[in-house]
Amino acid sequence: MNISDKLKSEVKIKDSSISLFLMASVFVIREGLELVLFVLSNAHTIDFAGIISILLGIFAAILIAYLFIKTTINLNIKVIFTLLGILLVFFGGKVFTEGIFSFIDATPLVEQIVYYGFIVISLFILFKNNILSFFKK
Repeated sequence: MNISDKLKSEVKIKDSSISLFLMASVFVIREGLELVLFVLSNAHTIDFAGIISILLGIFAAILIAYLFIKTTINLNIKVIFTLLGILLVFFGGKVFTEGIFSFIDATPLVEQIVYYGFIVISLFILFKNNILSFFKK
């Protein structure tokens, strides 16, 4: 039994447009609050060009999201989440290794080994069911 089946059995999911709208709204508001916190934490270093860059970035994100929604209505959502998962593994690996080695002195070779080790282990966990089903055939 995979995680999705387990969650569906434990919680009755009601597919309605209102629940989907509320869920998306909560995620957007959360991301907006994160943006505000990151910007305000460096507010003393931001000049006029920085403010213009922030506003252009927000506008570009809205435009990209609108175009993405309009052009991918019939796209398989599982493919999108798989690709985003792979992308997050690489970003997470970079953040993980930078965080670990900001406290520990190590050679660049050790940093690369830890980075690629993190990626290999994370990708295995992400695709564990697919890999195991491939070998069972």
